[in-house]
Amino acid sequence: MFKQGDVVSYGATGVCRISGECIQKVKGENRRYLTLKPVYSSNSTVYVPIGNEVLLGKVKNLMTDEDAKALIQELPLSETDWIENDAKRKLHKDNRRRQQKGACRNGACSLCTQEGAAFKGEKAARIG
Repeated sequence: MFKQGDVVSYGATGVCRISGECIQKVKGENRRYLTLKPVYSSNSTVYVPIGNEVLLGKVKNLMTDEDAKALIQELPLSETDWIENDAKRKLHKDNRRRQQKGACRNGACSLCTQEGAAFKGEKAARIG
C-alpha cells in the first residue's frame, strides 16, 4: 500500500508526503489514520482514516522521475492522425464526448456510423 516518505496526491489538498500512521481517539474509539503532510502547506497535517475506503481511495501514488522517463520512452513514435476538415473534426470530437457520456453506445448511433464510415473511408484512401 503506502509507506512513510511516499509522495502522493490527496483530493483537493494536492501533493503530500506520507509521514506515517497514528492512532487518534474519536467518539471514544481509537482509530488508525494515515498522516499526510501537504508539500505546499508544511504547517498542515491531513489525517485519512485507514478504515474509510472512500477517503483512502483519494490517496493516489504519484509518478517518480524514473517512471515518467520510462513512460516517455514507451510512447509510440508514430504520426498522430489529424482531421483537416474543421467541421468533421468538431463532429468527431462531439461524437467522442457523447460516447464517453454513454449517450452513444459503441458508436451505434446513426450520426457516428455514417460519419465514422465516411471518416474511415477517407483515412483508408489516404493510406492506400
